[in-house]
Amino acid sequence: MTEDAPTDRLTSARQVMDELVEIVHSQGRRTLGSYLMLLDIRDSLADTSKSPEEILTIAAAMVDAIYSGPHNFAEFFVVRDDQEEMIAANEHVEELIARLLEAVHGKGER
Repeated sequence: MTEDAPTDRLTSARQVMDELVEIVHSQGRRTLGSYLMLLDIRDSLADTSKSPEEILTIAAAMVDAIYSGPHNFAEFFVVRDDQEEMIAANEHVEELIARLLEAVHGKGER
């Protein structure tokens, strides 16, 4: 099985999504809309009635959708009292999002 195999990509997407959900949840009520959208994506990634390819296709469309329209997920940021911690936390979120996009779309697919 190659690193790019759908099952590996699905496992990666699930791990990243779990972490993103926790981060967004930790930011409180101001992120409720984003939190609910991420829960929907997490639930779709957990579906066992479809093939990994189908799950990833559905999740890719859902991930793309959270970036459409006004007030979308691109506006999300982590707030911390310490400026350096806040920068590091937001850089980590950017890395997670890049990994999620790579997982659901495949390398070079987006």
